Amino acid sequence: SLCWNPVEDPDGDPLRYRVFIDDIELTEGEKGDVVGYDGPCVGPLLFAHERSYSWRVRAFEIADPAVESPDSETWTFTTAGDGLSTTVFFDRFDEDLGWTISGDASEGAWTRGDPVPTKDGDPARTAQPGRCFGGFSCLFTGQNPDALADQGDVDGGTTIATSPAFDLSGAATATVELSRFFFKSALGPESGLRVELLTPNPNAADGYDAHLLEALGAATDEQALDAWEPREYRACGLPMMAGSRLRLSAHDQGAGILEAAIDTVAVRAHAAATLCEVGLGGACDPNLGAAACPDGLLCCPQGTLAAGVDRCTQPVPGLDFENPPASPDDPGNGPLGCDAPDLIVDPKFIEPFTLADIFVTDATCELLEGCVGATGWRRVLLFTTPIPNIGSRDLALGVPANNPDIYHYSDCHAHYHFDEFARYELLDDQGQQVLASGHKQA
Repeated sequence: SLCWNPVEDPDGDPLRYRVFIDDIELTEGEKGDVVGYDGPCVGPLLFAHERSYSWRVRAFEIADPAVESPDSETWTFTTAGDGLSTTVFFDRFDEDLGWTISGDASEGAWTRGDPVPTKDGDPARTAQPGRCFGGFSCLFTGQNPDALADQGDVDGGTTIATSPAFDLSGAATATVELSRFFFKSALGPESGLRVELLTPNPNAADGYDAHLLEALGAATDEQALDAWEPREYRACGLPMMAGSRLRLSAHDQGAGILEAAIDTVAVRAHAAATLCEVGLGGACDPNLGAAACPDGLLCCPQGTLAAGVDRCTQPVPGLDFENPPASPDDPGNGPLGCDAPDLIVDPKFIEPFTLADIFVTDATCELLEGCVGATGWRRVLLFTTPIPNIGSRDLALGVPANNPDIYHYSDCHAHYHFDEFARYELLDDQGQQVLASGHKQA
């Protein structure tokens, strides 16, 4: 919980408090007209491990919320680790931490900032993302202010980004977590992206041995991945040394379009190498299905959100949706699954729906939130969709500052949205053709 000393209004009017964590207001979503908190504490709150947070409060009059106090002083704190790993390097790219940019590419050098959304091809695909995966800045190949796919992309060689040094000495193994975007318009090995771990070696040509973590775009991998994707790379069997670095290399020697972006990089040193073993706690690939883990174990994402980190775990029962336990404290009575939230759509509650004709202007929320594609008269389909959780755990995301990449503040609705909570498709009467699509932002 976060607590502060309450203040008094000069006129004796009752007060409530707004709480800001990392400059993001802590709200409870849309719960009537009441805003803020009674104070002098708020919580319990869920914070991420090994993170530093800043927070402050502001008092306001309940009768007139526009009458506010100055902000309090800003307090800071750092959370403890999970006892299993230590974060030795972390970068959301909101600040310049000292990456070195090099290479011989004639265009499209790695740059830190906010990319301009760019499309390419017919049908159009996303060549450069419209926003970073986390925070307000990321590392990407060449700013493209005019949103033209053939301007600012990697061309004529390789652009290289090398991280600051970090210390892996004493660790049993290490993992690298990041989110990456990759787009290539032409097939073949002429263009691609490489992610490497560099470990010091004074006898090597450039002072480092390079250990390949991932290569995209080789002749055997010709599918473009034009979307943000969280990844975890494991440094099993590699030397754990001080002075290690990450190296990102995007190259294009062909005539096509090559774009890449990287965000939210975390390097973790692990005290034990369990994740490198086959069995309980070992890393796994969920795409392998039942073959991902031995002995009846399940390959499950770690944490509330699937972020590319998967481990072999013991299955646990969820909830029987049609006949749930009498109390939330009772054990699960449903099928075995991962020890995690499990959201489902109950089709019985989607109908009845409403068709409404609305006039859309440049300031209409439905346009700004991407529910309709243009201004003017538009017909929208409205319905309510309860989303029950039949998993063994609550969906607990913690404070928005834990995951700024999945929230944005809606000026229309005056609260934060959980982006892309659900997507919907309206099909024809044969169930074959998609007539329209929509989404829900919780």
